[in-house]
Amino acid sequence: MEQGFSKEKIVGLIAIIVIILLIILFVNLIYSKKEIKEESLNQIVNHKEHDIKATVNGDYLEYVSLNKKYVEKGVTAFYKNENVSNHVSITYYYEDKQVFGVDTSKKGTYLIRYYITNLDNTKNIAIHRAVVVK
Repeated sequence: MEQGFSKEKIVGLIAIIVIILLIILFVNLIYSKKEIKEESLNQIVNHKEHDIKATVNGDYLEYVSLNKKYVEKGVTAFYKNENVSNHVSITYYYEDKQVFGVDTSKKGTYLIRYYITNLDNTKNIAIHRAVVVK
């Protein structure tokens, strides 16, 4: 009886591993596109119970070329008809990790969350934008 694997078995195992990795990559790609669509539905927020209304300035899904400058457009937010856009905090995420901003030297999708807190500091509302660097 021969010990170990033949070349054919090794090539077959490598092919199976490559196929599995390609399937995982494909599923992740589909999931990330679905996530952008779901998040981008949150372009306008109107919370009557908290008197907060917010709108993403510009497109809620933006594309930026690799190594080109990304310009943050922010949101317009109102609390009880008073403009509170200067009181919005912004958090950036890349690959589900919080980062300091959109790094256009890396291809990928950034999720930007804008948090609007009513002036009573009792409710924090989020609105989103996705930025794809390609």
